[in-house]
Amino acid sequence: MIELWDDFPKRATQFVPSVPLGGTSSSRGSKRKAPMVDIMDSQFDKLTTRLDGFMDVMGSSNAHFEKISSIIERQVIAIEKRNEILNNQVEIMRRTPSFQYTEDNIWEMLSTMNIQEDTLMEQ
Repeated sequence: MIELWDDFPKRATQFVPSVPLGGTSSSRGSKRKAPMVDIMDSQFDKLTTRLDGFMDVMGSSNAHFEKISSIIERQVIAIEKRNEILNNQVEIMRRTPSFQYTEDNIWEMLSTMNIQEDTLMEQ
């Protein structure tokens, strides 16, 4: 195994400094973001802007929802009142006799009660 290393040509190696992690490089004293970090920042800014817009839409939707809920609540109250009125009218109609008297029926009842025509005319 040692022989293999001995056969391998020896060359001078160069020192390559490692690039610091964190997305910045310090060339000539100025700091600049790496291109990938620029892209990610740009995408993050777009996402943040769109999320802000979405939240604005949701906020205005909530305001509209509250108005619509209020309108629906008033409509339900009006419908309940109308139903109550209709139920009262139905109850009145049930208590009212549905028989329609004709003139002949009335004269027949009057004659059965022995009421004479002269008495009726005076009233």
